[in-house]
Amino acid sequence: SLDGEDREMLTDSLFTEKYQKLYEDLSQDSTFLIQTINTQIEKLKELRKTLINDVVTGKIKVIE
Repeated sequence: SLDGEDREMLTDSLFTEKYQKLYEDLSQDSTFLIQTINTQIEKLKELRKTLINDVVTGKIKVIE
């Protein structure tokens, strides 16, 4: 049987482990989201370049 102090240390240790795991999971999720957003930004930049090029070369006509 655990006395009060041992039980408190065990509880603190388990809490710390769970908090650390949650922090790691959130960090991975954040990293994934940032990478996904950056990938989408790069795709949009390439699309913009392509559209500008197509307008300049006459492949696309801009109508107002």
